[in-house]
Amino acid sequence: MSSTPPQSTQRQSTQRQSTQRQSPLAALVGSFSEAWSEVRIHRTRVLLSLIGVAVAVTAITSVIGLGAIVEQSMRESTERNGGRPADIGISAYSNSGATFDATGFEATFDSAVDRYKIRYHTGILSGQLPVQFVGGSSIVSTTAIDVDYGTMRRVAIKEGT
Repeated sequence: MSSTPPQSTQRQSTQRQSTQRQSPLAALVGSFSEAWSEVRIHRTRVLLSLIGVAVAVTAITSVIGLGAIVEQSMRESTERNGGRPADIGISAYSNSGATFDATGFEATFDSAVDRYKIRYHTGILSGQLPVQFVGGSSIVSTTAIDVDYGTMRRVAIKEGT
């Protein structure tokens, strides 16, 4: 009686060793042959499962792709309206209504651009100008910008250098 348990234990360990020594190629061939027998027996079920997996993968891929497109569109819209994330705005004007010293401001601004090696910079000048039309003259709001404004705000500049 005492010799029976060691023999069964020995058989179990021998069986475990034989499955561990199986080559990866044999495991792959075994998997494919088992899958093929399942396909032959349960054709409809397997086919529907494969179609379901294909539809799920397509849906996930489409949602991820659409999300990336919407994200880029929102980023571009935000940059068009408010500028890139690292924009710094400087406003210069006269509180008293006197003429503003634009030349001095421009020199100070250019020295800061050179000192801090700012790659893109632009000036934005807003004002009102009289414009002559066929029916008479009218005051029109105008805005003058530099070329770098287009790069900074994702806007196409139609004219200018």
